[in-house]
Amino acid sequence: MDDEKAIKKFLGKEINKLGYDVETCIEGKEAVEIYTKAMESKEPFDVVILDLTNKIGMGGQVAMKRLLEIDPDVKGIIITGYSDDPVVVNFRAYGFSGFVIKPTTRDELSKVINEVLSSDM
Repeated sequence: MDDEKAIKKFLGKEINKLGYDVETCIEGKEAVEIYTKAMESKEPFDVVILDLTNKIGMGGQVAMKRLLEIDPDVKGIIITGYSDDPVVVNFRAYGFSGFVIKPTTRDELSKVINEVLSSDM
């Protein structure tokens, strides 16, 4: 989830190149709806990547809180350009399993996604 179209497109493309199926959206409410539908269809997502701040709608922090209410085992990665934000500094306290700082690369995305997927958080 990212409200900036160019970043959303870049992330989707790069994560797809890593071999993952990707679904993108622009804000948190939509992310929660998509996640809920995926769970109901018995094809849940392995991980979600949520932008911390969002000019259009719900940001990543609130979206993660809602996702945790739906699925306490959700694995979420926060992505932001604000490396000193309290949510990034204490990401686990906010229910996230990892974080990525913008700008990022495919290698960095791969590293964080693999760490999150292989952890028992």
